[in-house]
Amino acid sequence: MGGIFVTGHDPDYHAHTPGANNTGARRIIQRAVAYVTFNKPSPKLLLVTDLRNPNGDQSDPRLGMIDAGFPCQIAVAPTSPRSDATSPTTLDLTTVNFADYDAVVVASDYGGWLRQDELDILNSRSAELINFVNSGGGLVAFSEAGDRAEGSGIYTGTTHNRFGFLPFLVTQLSLNQSESGFTVTTEGTAMGLTVTDINGNASHSVFTSTGGMDVIDRDAQGQILSVATRKPVDTHGVNTCELACTRVVKFMTDHEVPASVGISLPPYAGIDGYRFINIFVQFNQNTASELPVDLGVVFAFDANGGMGARRYVSLEANLAGPQATNFIEVSGSGSWHGSPPNISSYIARLPVMGPFVEVFVYNRAPTVRKVSVWGYLVS
Repeated sequence: MGGIFVTGHDPDYHAHTPGANNTGARRIIQRAVAYVTFNKPSPKLLLVTDLRNPNGDQSDPRLGMIDAGFPCQIAVAPTSPRSDATSPTTLDLTTVNFADYDAVVVASDYGGWLRQDELDILNSRSAELINFVNSGGGLVAFSEAGDRAEGSGIYTGTTHNRFGFLPFLVTQLSLNQSESGFTVTTEGTAMGLTVTDINGNASHSVFTSTGGMDVIDRDAQGQILSVATRKPVDTHGVNTCELACTRVVKFMTDHEVPASVGISLPPYAGIDGYRFINIFVQFNQNTASELPVDLGVVFAFDANGGMGARRYVSLEANLAGPQATNFIEVSGSGSWHGSPPNISSYIARLPVMGPFVEVFVYNRAPTVRKVSVWGYLVS
């Protein structure tokens, strides 16, 4: 598993701004990156930001990351300029492969340069980011508050769905305050943070809930400034199952599949940490003689299907001679429930054979079918 660190601080701004507690801000960045990458030396980082200067009270987050010792590859929204003197080349945030990096760092919107354009894309790729973290990647996100002082030509910051890429952490409250009397929790101390690191600058948001993550530091009123975890997460928060852990993955619901066609809906779903997947398939069928919808399964190593394989052979026992591989494919024949309800459904139980999975459905009938495929993961 990877790690997540989310904060109401904007250390990407204060790490570079003259007159600030530069050392403390740099240490927040350094400890956050070390935490989410499990202290990996020289981690490969992707910084999500915009290249448009918002004007007003701001500092280029790329410079703050460099001052903290982390030159980063940059990913921007299509609405942002794609290059400037600091970053001659950037990547498109809509298509960048998170798995190519050890951690993703999301710049602050005040005083960094993050805009709603980037946030909207991150939110739309929430499932990919969660899969990335559950498969060993790191995620660091600085303050999203939208509370930069207004003025002519000034972009005040994001406006909605802040931290929406972590659906369980949408309890952010914008709050500009000087950092004085802030305290570090036991978990924050274990990360290597000190009260000197988190005081002496300004912060811009707090959280009213944690999604099961650990509280790292609090403001003088006891409000939550930062949270972090190294445990698996899903859309509901930290998965803290004490017995068998389970999770539901909805690959497709009432999706129209053309006649005599096989399809899949990327990206691959992250399933690392689970032992079995029970795949439920349902499709409309009016008569017993209609051809079925069959199921194919591919296991892979990342959300883009890296090293994906749809053929397997089990060698748990000693067998004589070379063994042929077999398709991971299940026929839906004979699964009709009758009329009514004019549906067919079946379940395929498979061992988890890789950290990511994608399903393929094959509509054998000469007519369009509505198909649903859900998975039930069990540890």
